[in-house]
Amino acid sequence: MRLTKIGLVLSVATCFLVGAAGLRAAGPDHPEHPKGEKKISLDSLEKAIKEKITEKSKEDGGTFKLHDDVLNKNWELDLVKVHRDKLTRLEDGRYFACVDMKSHGGDDVVDVDFFLTEKDGKLVFSDMTVHKVNGAARYGWEKKGDNWVKTPAGK
Repeated sequence: MRLTKIGLVLSVATCFLVGAAGLRAAGPDHPEHPKGEKKISLDSLEKAIKEKITEKSKEDGGTFKLHDDVLNKNWELDLVKVHRDKLTRLEDGRYFACVDMKSHGGDDVVDVDFFLTEKDGKLVFSDMTVHKVNGAARYGWEKKGDNWVKTPAGK
């Protein structure tokens, strides 16, 4: 009888773990968990992103400026938080970061997805997109084969 109980517990635990993994893979918010080792540590990546945001803010006159194609609006943003749990190296060698920013002098929270590449030993922004405004997602991420692709919001 004891062996049966252990088998039942193991079966339930296995189903739970497989089910939880399937839920996570079905609708991630950001691309994560690439194959291979990270070349740059999380601390170094976070520091580089903060430095790039500070540098661009200075160039932009004190706030981080980002054009929003959807709203046809130029955001003036201040850094709130770099999501350390979303910092990752993608399979194609780019780095990904999710950053919360707040409208300068306002209450809007803008989630910006940054893509960076390494060039001559330094990280440079390759792309920046508005992922969410006040929590409303414009797109999601789905793994297709070995690559993460943007998907329409709500998919």
